[in-house]
Amino acid sequence: MKFALAAVAMLMAHPALASINFGNPYVFASQAEAEKGISLPLYGGSEREVSYVSVRVYRWVQTADDAYALEPAPEVAVFPQMVRLEPQARASVRLAWSRSATPIDERYYRLILEEFDRPGESDKGKDTAVLGFRVRPRASLPMVIYSRNDLPPAQFSAKFETVMVDAGPMASAEAPANGEKKMVEQRVVRVTNSGGTYGRVAGFRDAKGTVYNAMVYVLPGSTADVELPAVQDTKGLELLYTSGRAEHVRKDKDPLRSAPIQ
Repeated sequence: MKFALAAVAMLMAHPALASINFGNPYVFASQAEAEKGISLPLYGGSEREVSYVSVRVYRWVQTADDAYALEPAPEVAVFPQMVRLEPQARASVRLAWSRSATPIDERYYRLILEEFDRPGESDKGKDTAVLGFRVRPRASLPMVIYSRNDLPPAQFSAKFETVMVDAGPMASAEAPANGEKKMVEQRVVRVTNSGGTYGRVAGFRDAKGTVYNAMVYVLPGSTADVELPAVQDTKGLELLYTSGRAEHVRKDKDPLRSAPIQ
């Protein structure tokens, strides 16, 4: 989920409606920089509509059943928490970490941006109370705050697993009488990161050399399930990944790493 720093990420509902652009699809900074404060630029992508963006920060953890679990992050101050963007205008949000925050090797966060607008708002009514918000999509950006830059790289191992997943919407005739969800078996690749920093699953490569793209983060000491690609034969299938820190702080791009799937 990481791309070049010059990439522009977009939060957009429809080409004809409002959109928010933000210069980087992630935030990566030292703890010293974070304590001084980080500025996040936002750009109004619409040519005619005013947009509002709420900005929240949560700690990011990975649990057995949720690779994107969120926890409160009281050590992070966000100002302002709601931004009003005129069409084609620029605004910024400041993120600052408390100096009382305990230094750790790396800490992971998700920056949640949710876009709103008020239907029919015009220049005439821009100073009136903001009522009747219409909610648009939200974006979740990864944030990494580090106190040292010499951590060992990500180290992935992988194995096939069969898990039970929700079968999804069912016809009423198929739904159990007690209202419980129907569960079905699904084969996945369970990835564990035993390295010192986070890594990113880049995809899979089969025995013929065909590559199947994927994009999932795995934090150090964590495990995440990745959907198995549609391959006819899983024999010889490899997991492809990169070490996260190399994507950000090293001049030479980290080579694509591989791990056999057991």
